[in-house]
Amino acid sequence: MSPSFSHDGRRIAFVTNRDGNTAGFHLYTMNVDGSEQRRIYPKEALVFSPAWLSVDEVLFAGNRTDDGNFELFYLSIGDPESERQLTSQRLSDLQRAVSPDGNKIIFNSDRSGKIALYTIDLSSN
Repeated sequence: MSPSFSHDGRRIAFVTNRDGNTAGFHLYTMNVDGSEQRRIYPKEALVFSPAWLSVDEVLFAGNRTDDGNFELFYLSIGDPESERQLTSQRLSDLQRAVSPDGNKIIFNSDRSGKIALYTIDLSSN
């Protein structure tokens, strides 16, 4: 679900519950021919909507927070410890897009009581 092509067109990030996790989905990458499928985010969470920032960096939405809200996260592929939570609001932050230069994210959130667009400048976050 939620497939996303890398900028060079060689890999795909996607989410799946193939591991039998009925409570959520896990983040995977693979080559476009389907080879080298691997889980890149080992934590248990409801993860979805991956987007590539660069050849080895992805964003995703997930509810890994204790409050159950969906937040945006950053991850450097190959380094699960690089995870960084980018948003932390009382309501959910979802449906993101990355600027062409990879420095900004635009996303929608219901944090104000109405769904609106918000941005994050990754170079200064």
